[in-house]
This record gives sequence, structure tokens and C-alpha cells, in this order.
Amino acid sequence: MRTRLLRRAAALGALGLTGIAVGACQDLTVPNQNNPDRDKALQNPGDVEALIGGSWRVMWSRQQSGTSVVYTLPLVADEMSATYANEGALELASEPRAPYNNSTIADAGGLARFPWYDFHSILSSANETLMSIDSGLVILTTDSGSTERDNTQRARAFAKLMQGVSLGYLGMLYDQAWAVREHTDTSLILGLPFSPYREVMDSALLSLDEAVAIARANSFITPRSWVVGVPLPNEELARVASSYAARILVYGARTPEERAAVDWQRVLDYANAGIRQDLSPEMSSNTITSTYLSISQRNTLGTVAARADYRLVGPADTSGEYQKWMAKPLSDRVRFNIATADRRVTGAGGPTTSGTYFRYLADNNNLRPERGVYHFSGYQWFRNNGTSSSGLKAIMTVDEMRLIKAEALARLGRFQEAADSANVTRIANGKLDSVTASGGRASTTPPPAPPAQPVLQPCVPRTDSGACGDLLYSIMYERMIEAAGLDAMRAYLDRRGWGTLAPGTFIQLPVPARELQTLRMAVYTFGGGGPGSAK
Repeated sequence: MRTRLLRRAAALGALGLTGIAVGACQDLTVPNQNNPDRDKALQNPGDVEALIGGSWRVMWSRQQSGTSVVYTLPLVADEMSATYANEGALELASEPRAPYNNSTIADAGGLARFPWYDFHSILSSANETLMSIDSGLVILTTDSGSTERDNTQRARAFAKLMQGVSLGYLGMLYDQAWAVREHTDTSLILGLPFSPYREVMDSALLSLDEAVAIARANSFITPRSWVVGVPLPNEELARVASSYAARILVYGARTPEERAAVDWQRVLDYANAGIRQDLSPEMSSNTITSTYLSISQRNTLGTVAARADYRLVGPADTSGEYQKWMAKPLSDRVRFNIATADRRVTGAGGPTTSGTYFRYLADNNNLRPERGVYHFSGYQWFRNNGTSSSGLKAIMTVDEMRLIKAEALARLGRFQEAADSANVTRIANGKLDSVTASGGRASTTPPPAPPAQPVLQPCVPRTDSGACGDLLYSIMYERMIEAAGLDAMRAYLDRRGWGTLAPGTFIQLPVPARELQTLRMAVYTFGGGGPGSAK
């Protein structure tokens, strides 16, 4: 039913066209062989509901199961660490960082290509749904009691949510994209330029605001099959939309300077209007599973498996070993044990006991020294207890939103309120002392330390230089630890705004080479110390 162009022109399908001509001599008009009667299908209420209801699974696939992202971005973000080379992961996560290889034949090429197509596919579904409704389509469904109900506004609200989410991720990931919505004049396609990422994100926020308004004005519950296992009442859909808006404003910043310049009052307003319960779809082998969770928690020889990167858990260390590790040449950075009072990272029994979120692994399974011992780690994220194909899987949490709110409050100068927000998880989950307006406090009980190693003042977290983290640094640490495992993109998007990506890391993705070549535009890229590199 959906417009299906050649893969190389799939992004242009976001305008809802069955075929287009691009370039002076290159005819890419493609008939829709899967369903030539698309217009008729989009007049069928059941087909339109199926179209927009199925769009959420495309997002799940890209953030949880699409290997081009889940193999690579957690490693680029130094959330996870590994030595496998699948999908360009070793190439992009090794140091010194190389430029992103924006080539149609590169192993890493899918990292830019597949999210581009998938999020435009979601956008296409949303736009087509909204155009059908605007053209007069009424969606009547019959509930279990044989009562017919008008669910047109339910479909409209969900379409606006997915329109905003897809535009938001295009804006957060890429330097430019098409900021198309249902009323874009498709006759201008050949002259329609890409919009800078800020404009794309602005369009996303507009769509999410519209989703909130529609949801608040109408009473409905979305089917469990849309966000798998999670029926969304209208008020909860509005909260989900507000939470995505908060994410886009915060995670869309490419640099610390951009992060500081965010409209933090607007972030706070969105966070306050956001979710009140975790958004946790239900995994099963017959519906949705998470490769991201699987890779993050594996320890079987011969498999693609990752550990927790020391840049994620290292700031918890109070023995000084993390700072020594950071100061060494890459070839001398070998695994070390963490001494900390943070019970999420280690247990009360010492550095070689497992915490509540991370487990200690004495072996080096799946880690290849010839690919760089600095990728090794003695700790592995295991908060989901190894499960990746059954049970509930949180993709957005109340704690994440609270920690976004904490940053907003701190940026607005409301320091004690910010500390109070950060302390909820810090105390309950980490068993740490309260953070104050000036940063992490020393624990009253010094944590165990490796033998013969000096123990620093046991504040958590510590910076790379060994200083006690200030309030913002403590909020950053808290959010990285608490939000680890949500999806494969989040840590990368968040780290660049904090300025903690490894130097030389690309801070955004280019339009994929296949798309640029189709449009007869020059191929470009970011990272490796050149334009668009983390400092």
C-alpha cells in the first residue's frame, strides 16, 4: 500500500509520491508493483489504520534490532565496548577516530543509509495517513461490544506523533534532511532543498505539539498492536509526545555550546508534561526482540558481544585507576577493577562483585587483543538479566525524563531543585549520598579498593582529571548510567552535547552517499578531526 520507490530514492517517498524524476537524464519513476492501486488503498479506513499503526515497529527495528545502528553507535558513544568489526563497528569505535566513511560500498555505510530510509518511511506513513484524513476519510471501528466508534482523531494523533518522532530523529542524526509534512507542496520536489537540522527539529516539535493538542481534545485508546503491548490512552499519548519533544531539544545539540543555548524553560515544560510511567513495549519472539539488548549482555565465545565501556562506568571509580587508565597511551590501557560506592556498578563485596546494573566478568571472552586492548573491560551491562526476546523493554523512562528535568533546572540556575531531581536515582538505585548544588558528596563509607592502590576522596562521580564532579557532571553521569540500555542511539546523541565523545568522533551523520549520488550532489562526511568532529 505504501509508496515504494527504489531504495536509492526511498527518502523522497516521504512526500507520498508513487514515482519521481530526479536529474536531467535519470528517470527514477517506479510503478508500485506491490500494490498499484495505492490511492484506493488509502481510502480504506482499515488500511490507513494498519499503515500508521505499523509505523512504530519501523522505529523499534532501527533503534533496537537494525544491526547497522545497534552494532556500531553504542561503541562510538563509548557506552559499550567491543572488538567485533561488524557493520564498521571496529573502524568507527577505534582511536584515533577516523572520518565516517560515507560510501555506498563501505562496511559502515549502513549507519547513515538505513536510519535515513527508515525514518523517512515512518514519515511517509504519517504524511499519507494525515493526507487521507484531511481529504475526508472517516475511520470507523467496532469494539468488542459491537459498538461502532469514530477513531479518526486517534489515527490523526498517532500520525502526528510518528511524524514528529521521525522528523526529530532525522534532525538529531543528520546535518540536513527534508522537513516535509502532509501539506508540503509536492509539485516543488525537484527544487526542494534539504533543510538544516535545526529546521527539521523545529518541524518535529511543531508536529509533536499538534499531537498533544489532538490527544488532549479527544478520548481514545490506541490498539495494543501499535506500540506493541502498550495501549496508549489519549492523555498518555500526549505525555509520550511531550517526552519525545524534550528529548529532541536536549539530544539534538551537537556541542556543549549548543547544549548550553537550548531553550531550557521549554525543555522543563515538556519534561513536566511528559510520561508518568515507563514506556515499555512487550517483547516476544513472535513480535519484537532487541538485538541491542542481546549484544550488550552476551558473554558466549564466538558471538558478537560487548562490555560496558570504561568511559561509562569509570567515573564511578574512587581508586584513581580510571584516571591512570585515561592518561596512558592506547596500547597500555588494559582492563582494571573499579572501586566504588555506587552499588549499580559493583556489589558491596568489592570491585570483582556484580552491581545491580553491571556484572563483573573475569574472562576476556570475545575480546581480541590485536584489535586494541583499550577496548577491553571487566564489566558488562546486565540490567535486563540477559533477556532480549521476552518481557517488557523500557525505551523511555520516568527516570530519564527526571534527569532531563534535572539538567534543565541546573541550566536555569535552580540548583537545589536540580540536585533533588538527580538524587532520586542516585540514592535509591546507587546507594550514594546526596549530590549537592556544588556536586557529588563523599560517601561516609569508603569503598573497597584494589590492593596497594591509593584511595582518593570517595566522591562519585569523578572527572577524567580526578576532581569531584560538579552538579552538571553528576547529572550527566547519572543519566548515562540510568539510561544505558534504552536504545542504541541515545548515548551517542546525549554525549555529544555534554562534550564527552572521544575527540575526532563525527558529531552528526551526512546524507547517505547513495541518496547524494541519486540527486547528483557531492558526497561529503564528518569526523576524523575534520569538519563535524568532537573536540
